[in-house]
Amino acid sequence: MFCETRWSQKYRSIAIFREHYVEIVAALKKLSTDGHAATRKAAFQMHCAASNSEFIVSVCLIAKYSALLQPVVNVLQSKSLDLLQCMNHIKRITDLLKTHRENVSAESVYIIKDAEKIAEDINTDFKMPRVTNRQTLRANPPAASGTEYWTRSFIIPYLDSLIMSLGQRFSNENLPAYELLSLHPSIFLSLPFAEFFQKVKIFCDYYNLNNILAEVELWYNLWKEKKMSDSELKEIELVKEAQSFYPGIKKALQISLAQPCTTCTIERSFSTLRRVKTWLRSTMLENRLVGLCMMSVHRKRVLDAKDEFEKEILSRFSQNSRKLMLK
Repeated sequence: MFCETRWSQKYRSIAIFREHYVEIVAALKKLSTDGHAATRKAAFQMHCAASNSEFIVSVCLIAKYSALLQPVVNVLQSKSLDLLQCMNHIKRITDLLKTHRENVSAESVYIIKDAEKIAEDINTDFKMPRVTNRQTLRANPPAASGTEYWTRSFIIPYLDSLIMSLGQRFSNENLPAYELLSLHPSIFLSLPFAEFFQKVKIFCDYYNLNNILAEVELWYNLWKEKKMSDSELKEIELVKEAQSFYPGIKKALQISLAQPCTTCTIERSFSTLRRVKTWLRSTMLENRLVGLCMMSVHRKRVLDAKDEFEKEILSRFSQNSRKLMLK
């Protein structure tokens, strides 16, 4: 289902719409002649729009490049996010888009052939719109053929917009800020110390954390000696490990924790609030609501320390004497 707040569903809905395009148009055509007046009117309008050549080209174009972005969207919404690896993948996507932009004539042939196939399946004429010598209400690019018109009017502007948007959101200027993630053992243990030290120098210059350079080698050797598996490394609390002997690294880790890579955690808290505050609990106070939401969000931590929480709750309730009549 198409949803503005769920990015992966947005790209998925485009792929599903493109896959079942012919069946959807056939259903709209049938609905435009059957049913009551409101249904016929709405179905007729949507059928006319879906049978338009401009709409068909747009769907084929967006579906082609949305398939490249959908895995990135899923990664950006995950709980464990390696932003450096994600940025490198986006850079590869951007390079591919630039290659398509340079060879736009060859790429446009495949898109237009796909659109022509859809137009043939739904029994509609695939043609460019009427072009006048002087156009004031819409773009009027010079074109000697239909392929040239679709390329200049749709494909080139879309690729330019996509490349510019990815370049702004994932520019190399932001890369030093995210190099803080290289302090995690699951990342730097696969690197030689010289390469890891260069990464540390990059974010030290960016954040002015020069006192951290004296602790880097000790931090590197500490995790080399522990020889922990990848699953164990992902569960450790780094700030707690750096509490006593690594003040500079502790400060850098706190900065990395304050970086909001995505808004997914906030969106999950909204979903939790809807599940927790039902109409049966509409009169609870804020402290109780916050506590229940925290328990729901961090349910794994609550289950792991279930016995300790039960003892704490019993001791807390036993402090207040209540005059209850027991039979």
